[in-house]
Amino acid sequence: THWNTALLIILPLRLGLNSFNHKNYSTTLAHTFSLPQSLGFLGGSPRYALWFYSASADGSTLYSLDPHTVQTAPSLSSSHNNATNHHPIHLS
Repeated sequence: THWNTALLIILPLRLGLNSFNHKNYSTTLAHTFSLPQSLGFLGGSPRYALWFYSASADGSTLYSLDPHTVQTAPSLSSSHNNATNHHPIHLS
């Protein structure tokens, strides 16, 4: 059967007691982006947040945007993406 409505599941979860331990979670989080249903995830600390939308295949880099900043839309006719607003976070 097919659903005729959308469903968004939000899982509040803290990864790490005092800080994010990327050695334990980076590969698993990177694999979540391979799911066609994945919208990414939000993360950060008080008064600072990032929306993570992609990762490198080996999980060594997560790509994010600041949800508090207005982002320019990429040109569909351009062969290159403007990555000035993207925040790559290298985990290795």
